Amino acid sequence: MKILKLFDHILSFIVHFCIVTLLMAMLLAAIVQVISRNFLGGGIDWLDFWVRHSVLYLGLLGAVSATRLGNQIKIDAIIKLLPFSVSKWFQLFTTIVTSFICIWLADASLKMIQMEKEAGTVLIGNIKTSMLLWIFPISFVLIAVNSIFHFIFIFQSKEDKVNK
Repeated sequence: MKILKLFDHILSFIVHFCIVTLLMAMLLAAIVQVISRNFLGGGIDWLDFWVRHSVLYLGLLGAVSATRLGNQIKIDAIIKLLPFSVSKWFQLFTTIVTSFICIWLADASLKMIQMEKEAGTVLIGNIKTSMLLWIFPISFVLIAVNSIFHFIFIFQSKEDKVNK
C-alpha cells in the first residue's frame, strides 16, 4: 500500500507541475501576444494556435487531477443512500466501468494517432499533428489509474474506520 501511495504522490506531483507550468506559459504567451499586437503592429502567428491547444491540455490534465481527488463528475446519490457493505460494491462496479471506458478511449486515441501519422499532417513548421495528440491516450490511462487508486484508498480508509 505504501508503494501505491508513493506512486500516486509522484504522479500527482508531475501532473500538478505540468498544470502550473503550462498555465504560467499560457499567461506569458498571452501577455507577449497582446504586447506584440499593440506595440509591434502584429502578433506571433502560431501563438494563438498554441494557446488553444494548451487549453485542451489543461482540461485533460485537470481531469486527471480531479479523478485522483475523486472530484470528477459522477452520479453518487445512490451511493450515499446505501449502507457501506453495499455501496463499496457499487463503487467498485463504477470504478471498473470508468476504467474500462478510459482504456477504450486510450486505445481509440492511439488508433487516431496512428491514422494521423499515416496522413502526415503538419500543423506549423515541423510539428506534426500526431505529436500533439499524445495527450489523449496518456490522460485517459492516467484517469483510469487514478480512478482505481482512488477506489483503493477510499475503500481502505473506510474499512479502517469500520474496524476501529
